[in-house]
Amino acid sequence: MKKFKANRKSFKFEYEFQDGTVEKVEYLEPTTKQIDKGISLDDDVTKRLTFTKDVLKQCLRADDDVKSKIIEEQINDANIYEFKQQLDEELGKLKKSA
Repeated sequence: MKKFKANRKSFKFEYEFQDGTVEKVEYLEPTTKQIDKGISLDDDVTKRLTFTKDVLKQCLRADDDVKSKIIEEQINDANIYEFKQQLDEELGKLKKSA
């Protein structure tokens, strides 16, 4: 008989900051609760964008200062939404190979 349990997909990666330092980070797939909250938001684009950043921070596993530095760097020097999309695409690859 097959056994099921609550299991969030995740993967580990290295994040290289612009100053050259590298940190190990883990990214977990969003939970149903997080997804449902995003779906329940009205059509307010600002709320949806803020929610996306919040979920990203919740799904990253690293020291709080590392997470904050990643978020800050992505907001100020890159595109945080594209970054989250890349992380989600990597999760999708894990699901396909499972």
